[in-house]
This record gives sequence, structure tokens and C-alpha cells, in this order.
Amino acid sequence: MEYPLQVGFHHYSVNKPRFVLPIGRDDDHWLLFALTHGHFRYRIAGIEGTAVPGDVIVCPPGIDVRREALAPLTLHYAGVQPTSGEALLPTPREFGSGGPYRFAVRDTKRHYANLRRIAAVSGRRDAMSALRLCHGLSDLWLQLQEELEDRLQAASAPPDSTMQAVRREIEARAFDDGRLQDIAAGASMSRTVMTKRFKAAYGMTPQQHVNALRLSRAKQLLIHTDYTLDHIAGLCGYDSGSYLSRVFHDAEGARPSEYRRRNRL
Repeated sequence: MEYPLQVGFHHYSVNKPRFVLPIGRDDDHWLLFALTHGHFRYRIAGIEGTAVPGDVIVCPPGIDVRREALAPLTLHYAGVQPTSGEALLPTPREFGSGGPYRFAVRDTKRHYANLRRIAAVSGRRDAMSALRLCHGLSDLWLQLQEELEDRLQAASAPPDSTMQAVRREIEARAFDDGRLQDIAAGASMSRTVMTKRFKAAYGMTPQQHVNALRLSRAKQLLIHTDYTLDHIAGLCGYDSGSYLSRVFHDAEGARPSEYRRRNRL
């Protein structure tokens, strides 16, 4: 079987309090950070963000990635090279201030099952384990490509290029303190005008889109981590766990604790 990439190296770290790997780059690998527990801050090509469980951070060859652990980390760190020589990512400007470097894989069942298989062969030197490692990382790579294709299709579909840019900016800042008022001002319009144009283009208001993104991340963290509700709230852009609980119940008809209990793998 021919795989879409070659594996240069792979490390699996469990409950590590900090990064100990060098920051400088002198290789031609794409770097992948697939996080299963903990969270860390990163900076790639001037773009900053925070990775949480379920995220994959991708760094192109020749670009330094700065990172800081914010909680003990369990993650896969790999260096790969596409066999076709095709680049995975377009330029950062196509995705607003968030850039294309953070991927929140939507098929979490496939993603976590894949990471468990990769972890099972980590550190082994036999040929079969090497083959399984390549298979697992190749499937992860294909998931990222599928996500990228969906992003590009969504960006090119609406006729209003201004609203495309607004949507990318909203998605980049949904979990931080980016206010919709500031995003509207950056697009040289009032929030009211932005809301009307955004709803006409996408069938939902900017706030509804932010709420959907935050709830999606909250569900992911409830299922795949043991984080407290307050901790999850902070990672999803909510002021407190109690506020997240109210929003979650209104949207899902169940408390976060009930959702976690029913959906744990």
C-alpha cells in the first residue's frame, strides 16, 4: 500500500508538564502536534492560539513553532513529509488571524481511535509497528486534508467576500475575547449591519455561529477529558461553568454532566 506521507519521527508523551524539544528548525518535515490531554499555547509565523484536546497543530517546514504548556500534556508529536510533494496548507491570510495551523478534527470517534492505535505502537522498532504507525499518521493527514477542503469550499461558496472574511475572523476568535463589535469595526461596518449581512449569507447570526462553535468544543472536551466545567468554560470562551451549564441545557436539553455520562466512550 502506498501512503500519502513518510514518517520522519514520532514521539508520544504522557502527562508531560512542559515542552523540552528545541524551538529552532533545521529540517524539511511538517510537524504535527495531536493533543489528547492538557492544553498549550502556540505561535507559528506570527499567529497565536491555544490548542485543546482534539486539536491538531500543523507547522510547515522551515517555520519555527513556539509553544508553552498550560497544563500537563499528553500528545503525539510527529515529523512527516508528503510523498506527492504537495503542500497541505494555503497562505495564512486565507483564514484570517487564526491562520490554517489549528485543526479541530470533527470526526472525533475516528480521530481518537486512530490516536489510540498510534500510541499502541509508539516506540516499537519492528517492521509491522512501523507500518501501523505510518498508516495511522497517514489517516490523520487525510483527515486534515478533508477538513482543509471543507474550509476552502465554505470560503469560496458565498458571493460576499467581505462576509467570508468576517466569518473566518469570527471562527478564529470564537474561543478568545474577540468581541463581535470589534470584528464589525475591523470590517468597517456596524454590528447591526454585519449581523444582517452575515445572516443573509449564512442563514444565522454571528452570535449564533459563535454559540455553535463554542458548544461543539464544549461537547468534545466533556467527552474526551476529565476537565471541570469551569475549566472547559474558560477554554470555550464562557465566563464561568455555571453560565456554560445554562447555555448547554438550553441548547441540548441536558446538563453538561448528563451529556458527559451518556456519551463517554
